[in-house]
Amino acid sequence: MRVCLPDGKQFACQDNSIDLHVFGVESDKLVHVCSPDEKRNWGRDVAYSPNGKQILATYREADPHIWNAETGELVQVVDIDASRTCERGAYLSDREIVTEAADRSYVVNLQTDARKTRYDEFWALSPDRQLAASRGQGRDGIKNVILWSTSSRKTLAEITDHTDQIRDIAFSPDGNALATTSDDGTLKIWDLHRVHTSNRDVALVEAPAKIDGLKGWTLETQGERDVITQVLFLPDGTKFATLDEHG
Repeated sequence: MRVCLPDGKQFACQDNSIDLHVFGVESDKLVHVCSPDEKRNWGRDVAYSPNGKQILATYREADPHIWNAETGELVQVVDIDASRTCERGAYLSDREIVTEAADRSYVVNLQTDARKTRYDEFWALSPDRQLAASRGQGRDGIKNVILWSTSSRKTLAEITDHTDQIRDIAFSPDGNALATTSDDGTLKIWDLHRVHTSNRDVALVEAPAKIDGLKGWTLETQGERDVITQVLFLPDGTKFATLDEHG
């Protein structure tokens, strides 16, 4: 996993390693190596705080760590559940993060340690940090995508069109569209214009629909072997890249 600092001067990565490597973009040189005390756990996800001063790193069977982006020093270990794997994490603000473990989403205030638990699996955060997407729980729930407000923590909408478990979720760069992939062999594009996070009112998702010049559609792959496991929108928002189980 690799992520760039908001000002583009630095990037951090955890490429199947426990150590977090921080590089300077212009110099292309290693700046810091952030090494947790527990060496047996692999890194999973990386995210910079909005002000670029901290880096959130999640791990397999270890609690999330907060690192100082300038010095590489450990700032904080966020107590979630060290026996569980935190697959994904993101900053909602400079003081608040969202992460997931054991099919639950945790919103944690880094200053007060106040937290809110949601019984779904956090997956993706919109570019404006106002909307989060999670995968549901249970045998039937993992087929669904849940959209919720990051400020009120309330569920705004639920996507239930997939017939098998969700494999990936991604927001478009402008936050107006969502891509979902599933073991049912489809990739779907969803129009989020009618999900109103500003007034926390009733929301409606319609899909597939039009996004920035890309007509909404459902992509069907050729059987189980071609299940799309990852999807990523390209910067212009009109194209996306995918990865299947064979790379």
